[in-house]
Amino acid sequence: MTERGLFHRARRKLYSLALACFILWLVYACWPMLALTTRGVRVIGIARTAEVYRLLAQVGHYNKVLNVEINDDRGDPFGPRIRQLEGRRAGGQLSAADESELGNLYLRLGRFEDAIAAFVRCLDAGSNSYSTYFDLALAYMRLGETDNCAHSPVSNTCLLPVALLHTERRGTARAAEMFERALEQKDTLEARWLLNLMHMLLGDHPQAVPEKYRMTPSFAG
Repeated sequence: MTERGLFHRARRKLYSLALACFILWLVYACWPMLALTTRGVRVIGIARTAEVYRLLAQVGHYNKVLNVEINDDRGDPFGPRIRQLEGRRAGGQLSAADESELGNLYLRLGRFEDAIAAFVRCLDAGSNSYSTYFDLALAYMRLGETDNCAHSPVSNTCLLPVALLHTERRGTARAAEMFERALEQKDTLEARWLLNLMHMLLGDHPQAVPEKYRMTPSFAG
């Protein structure tokens, strides 16, 4: 190959490398927005009033779980702790608080069925608190999202306003039940909002929501 040909080949490689770096930077810069709009609740386009912004701001625990980055075992801080807790459970030494911690770790890693099992064991151990029911509801909700949204050919299956109902009901229906159990322990705006959302996705809102927890569609603007 001539010197001129080598020069053009090297320049094409340089251009390709620069383009790849630009694409990686663009993905990194836009990741928070991509993470928000692909995890079940889309704020852009529906939050048309200050009231909705205040409402969503109070769903802090929910957003924390949804927006956590999922890492593999080579770089995440959860693996060693999960293995430690699983080892203690195998030896029959896991407390209700440990089961709750393990369930939240599973939830952050997208292991929703494992998270559900851990939170159920937490309830069986006598921890019938608001946080346990709420965390269990979140795990069922994420399972419902996976069943109905992740494999849906329609992009707006899990966006607000709700366009399509959840046909796979196992996660969403149980989530609604657990959010209601959580509200029986403590009436919070975040649990009430998510309870109403679950029934919208199930297609039985507002009649299936107890009147004291019911929110009209106007809450979404």
